[in-house]
Amino acid sequence: MRRREFVAVLVSALAGSPRYSGAQTLTNDRVPTILFVNISGARGAVLAALQRSLKRLGYSAENHRLIVTQPDRVTDFALTITQRRVDVIFAASPEGVRAAREIAQAVPIVALDLETDPVGVGWVETYARPGRNLTGLFLDQPALAAKWLQVIKEAAPAAARIAVLWDPATGTSQRRAVETEARLLAIELQVFEYHAPGLDRIFAQAVSQDCRAAVILSSPQVVRDRTQLAELSIRAGLPSISMFPQFAQAGGLFAYGVDTAMMAERAAVFIDKILKGQKASDIPIEQPTEFRLVINLKTAKALRIAVPVSLLARADEVIE
Repeated sequence: MRRREFVAVLVSALAGSPRYSGAQTLTNDRVPTILFVNISGARGAVLAALQRSLKRLGYSAENHRLIVTQPDRVTDFALTITQRRVDVIFAASPEGVRAAREIAQAVPIVALDLETDPVGVGWVETYARPGRNLTGLFLDQPALAAKWLQVIKEAAPAAARIAVLWDPATGTSQRRAVETEARLLAIELQVFEYHAPGLDRIFAQAVSQDCRAAVILSSPQVVRDRTQLAELSIRAGLPSISMFPQFAQAGGLFAYGVDTAMMAERAAVFIDKILKGQKASDIPIEQPTEFRLVINLKTAKALRIAVPVSLLARADEVIE
């Protein structure tokens, strides 16, 4: 059977199963099963945070089953859902959410997605009432993209042209947001598609095209490549910013974004609500309101940049 036909059969079977007809009503003779799906991202901290939060909510090894998977093929993912009788899926990356939506069209999905606008791409109807089997935590991309450019411009006011590293796999919402803000700030952007290997070539091209700073848009790959990105930024002489604190901790100049571990802890609350009978379609999507600014002064010294006192005063963490 071809892959598309196989997936269609599984989707049809799931949609027609009484277990997946709305809210999850669990019987007393079995424990609920949570499927944690993470594709192309670092999962250690997120998984640990999820487990901590589930424990605080009263879940133990005896009263729930947590399956961790990073499927190579969508058919493996589908088989896991049907064979393990999954009650709720926690998808912790854009690729994971897309795979879950393709396979499990009636199984509740809790997303932790830092790169996608769920309304813009048609995944949900509204943030307040998703209306489908998907809910969870997403970011306000326009506001965050604006802040990245503002921080870079404050630290490097002469940077009239800025390189933007963009992972096409994350969609276009971040890119559109940063381009809109750049027009307001009269900044010229040079967008480079994120490819690893090949990051050294991207930074060399950015320098040759007279870019004076770099904004690294959010992608699961950034956490994985954070040390290389920080080293290349310094070697190219480009003050750079990423969403992830790990980037600044690895040697990048700035990080401004959210604590993904805290978001994973919050995701456990969504999971708990679904397992207790609420429908994903009725649980409002949340967006984080707390953001952290991390500054690496050691890197600033290497780049010969004097970080403004105004930025230092707002920093949540300063690495010296």
